[in-house]
Amino acid sequence: MSNTSRRENPARGTVPEIGGILLSWQPEIDELNQRLELAKQMGGAANVARQHDNGKLTVRERIDHLLDAGSFHETGALAGKPVYENGQLVAVTPSNVVIGAGRIDNRRVVICGDDFTVRGGAADGSIGFKAVYALKMAREFNRGPGRRGARQTGGHRVAGLGHGGRR
Repeated sequence: MSNTSRRENPARGTVPEIGGILLSWQPEIDELNQRLELAKQMGGAANVARQHDNGKLTVRERIDHLLDAGSFHETGALAGKPVYENGQLVAVTPSNVVIGAGRIDNRRVVICGDDFTVRGGAADGSIGFKAVYALKMAREFNRGPGRRGARQTGGHRVAGLGHGGRR
């Protein structure tokens, strides 16, 4: 017989308990939700305004215009660099590529778009992985070899890459 019981916790509602130790993932779930909200702010209000001032849509706006309303499901939204102060999450620099699945004319598609509000759209470490993952998703969805992206390319960030023997 298990020694698991449930106890009412004013801060977290009813949570499981083993040997007097409360078992709850709520703090971690709350942090993941906070990271998602911070990532949705892209590069911040000033960078979004700059994109608009230049007559351009953000990557999320481009995706919203391209896909059927409400059909986009993002993958990899948590990729990025979190910033902590005194053990608390205070900011997230998200990856500057957005990938996911959605629908165009009710047909399932995979989309990949660069976010110019984060580091001017310059490639970071997660772009390669996310772009390859988008291609794998498309293959799994049997969408053939075609590739479409809501892309404006920002070049590649070379800082820290080294020369690899080439000059």
